[in-house]
Amino acid sequence: MAISVSMINTSIGPQLIRSLEHIFDEAQHSGFLNLYGRKLREFPKAARRYDLSDTLLADLSKNRFIEVPEEVCGFWSLENLQCYCNSIRTVPECVINLQNLTRLNLSCNQLSRLPPCLCQLPLQVLELSNNRLDSLPKEIKYLTCLMDLDVSCNEISHLPIQLCDIETLTVLNLRRNLLMDTPKEIIKLKLVKLNISENRISQLDPILRLMDSLIELIVDSNPIISPPATVCHRGRVHIFKYLEMVAQKESKRHGIQTEQDLKNVFRKSMSLQPIGADNVPSQQLYEKKYQSSRATAARGVSVDVGPEKSHAATAASRWCNGTADKNSSLPERKISQEESKKPTKEHKVDTHHLLEPKKEDKRVPLHEVASSPAIVVPEHTEDEFTKELNRQKAMYEERKKLAERIKQTIISTSPAPPDLAQVNGDEVFTKDSHQKESSLKEKLSADTLLGEEREERRRAALRLQKEQEALIEKQRQEIRWKVETR
Repeated sequence: MAISVSMINTSIGPQLIRSLEHIFDEAQHSGFLNLYGRKLREFPKAARRYDLSDTLLADLSKNRFIEVPEEVCGFWSLENLQCYCNSIRTVPECVINLQNLTRLNLSCNQLSRLPPCLCQLPLQVLELSNNRLDSLPKEIKYLTCLMDLDVSCNEISHLPIQLCDIETLTVLNLRRNLLMDTPKEIIKLKLVKLNISENRISQLDPILRLMDSLIELIVDSNPIISPPATVCHRGRVHIFKYLEMVAQKESKRHGIQTEQDLKNVFRKSMSLQPIGADNVPSQQLYEKKYQSSRATAARGVSVDVGPEKSHAATAASRWCNGTADKNSSLPERKISQEESKKPTKEHKVDTHHLLEPKKEDKRVPLHEVASSPAIVVPEHTEDEFTKELNRQKAMYEERKKLAERIKQTIISTSPAPPDLAQVNGDEVFTKDSHQKESSLKEKLSADTLLGEEREERRRAALRLQKEQEALIEKQRQEIRWKVETR
């Protein structure tokens, strides 16, 4: 049987006339014990003659009890106990017998501490306002069903971290206490309403903005400097916007970039950079460059610099391409070596760009883009592009040294111009002419690799420049937003 508190207050007048015997007799049949405003100092002994064990609601408010009566602790079925406006200083340990109690009101009493035995009850609503509490016990975390906690108008100076372990808590009233701040762990709570007004809080922690479930936030009558009072009066939405702005400033000051900033930068960079054959996402571009570097390295090693070195180079290239066979015979290896020298569609060299005059490159150099003092590059972005550029630079140096060795080898081993011989009316080249032709092809392939490397570095520089321009645009938008809000 659930009886609202409003019914209690409306039936006070006629109950003042009734005797205690009639009240207990009625409570025995209705399950509602009403001793409101009787100015009792002790629980009446006449209640022993009645069976009140199945009482569901007991109202002992506005009396003169100095502790919760032990007789009430014998009401096994009690669900709602109202004891506000008394002089209660202690709560007996036998209150743990009330294992059906879901609502307890001990407001306007003289409690100086909350007994740990109350934390063993299945309470859903606990009202402790207008007492003398200076702290909350650590055992409060055992109130696993608690949904509404009111400890307003006390002398609490700090909150225990264990309070933040109550997952069911949705309403927390901390009004008119001595709090200097709130614990950061409070964001773990799924609060709907938080009242921290009339305390000594001077600054709100920016981490409070992460409480997504919060609907009502009251911070009035505090000496708050950040956010300003004008922002606090506007409500939760404006407070969270201000805290978000403060958090972004702190993250930039410490070189930390928030997740939202990374998402915005990624979206802007993808919108500015069209996806195509030359502009692909960073992960695909990395995989493509990695595969091309392995293939070009294998082709660059297999140079015809001598019978012994060419055989080793061919074996190394076959091993890199995954086609090495330990059981293959020597003739098969010679055949594969001759086939590797033949030009294919994949290795065809385009020599038109070598004959054309070089055009002046008016693009911004890479070192000027990376060292611009007006651009603030976040730590995560700087690490990603720095690693990529360092890797490309090291690869470029290796290719350059390899090209130099090839040129020196060609110069040292180049024979005299071959003579032409007439065979059946057709002109054929001698063995030396074939070697010269192959060495020329290798030289052109090396130059092509260098050109591809330069193009890759140029694309990486342009991509980095676009990312930095997006970041500058975002900073300008933030400055405009600050000016507009002021």
